[in-house]
Amino acid sequence: MAAISQLDLPLYHVNLSLIAYLDSAIGIDPEHMINVIAFSTADSIYVRSSVVQDPHKSLREGLSQIRRIFGNVGKPGITLMVPPSEVMVREFDPASWRIASYSPFDWIPLDSFKNTSAHLSFTEYQMKVYDGARGMHDSQLSFIEPVLSVRDKGSWVADINPLVFGPYCTHLFFECDHPKNQPPKDHNKELTVVDSWEELLDLPGGDFVIRTGGNWVARFALTLVTHQKLLETGLGFRVLVCPEEVCWTCALSEPRRFSQMRNVFIF
Repeated sequence: MAAISQLDLPLYHVNLSLIAYLDSAIGIDPEHMINVIAFSTADSIYVRSSVVQDPHKSLREGLSQIRRIFGNVGKPGITLMVPPSEVMVREFDPASWRIASYSPFDWIPLDSFKNTSAHLSFTEYQMKVYDGARGMHDSQLSFIEPVLSVRDKGSWVADINPLVFGPYCTHLFFECDHPKNQPPKDHNKELTVVDSWEELLDLPGGDFVIRTGGNWVARFALTLVTHQKLLETGLGFRVLVCPEEVCWTCALSEPRRFSQMRNVFIF
């Protein structure tokens, strides 16, 4: 088994390496687990939990959690899945019949993205892991490249990288006694609401709310696509993933400490 002494490595990578050894008796250096979102061995797929659950739960629990799913990708040994380093997002089409209205947020929870779906496919990329100690490629270990695509009513919107959850994404939680999902008190800031992919791809100015109605697949996809779009602006921002019940009085007072940042609420 590969020695696990690199304590500076994220816990997630070490956990994957340990699970691989316990499941298959194959030792994998944790460094080989960097950028791995899942691996398949025998009848099991071990996947980063953030890929298969609501992002609020993932951010609350931490990103080192791993989920086991029964199944495989049809390849022998251990197959490590690494997403593409560069992902694409559909450009906004100004000629689209779906006009971006950018209405003021009315504090009502709606599932505006019920036709959003996520799809997994694989590219033709495959590479055996090189074992430097033996000077040969290990036939039991290989990398493949999964592509996680987002579609709206069957039309492609973006390819996403589930590894980008990081310092720009955070979750909100509330321990107050204020009424939830109600207009805030003593707050005169107007928020824009985003209710369609066209509105997001055109990227409204200022702070805005993306309304998902608790649809975890949409929340997962929108968190990552929003992150990718805002990174392109080169400006400071935060993607704030909301729980099911939101105290807007507290939610809108907390970002005041980050007045130079754009705040996007996944609601």
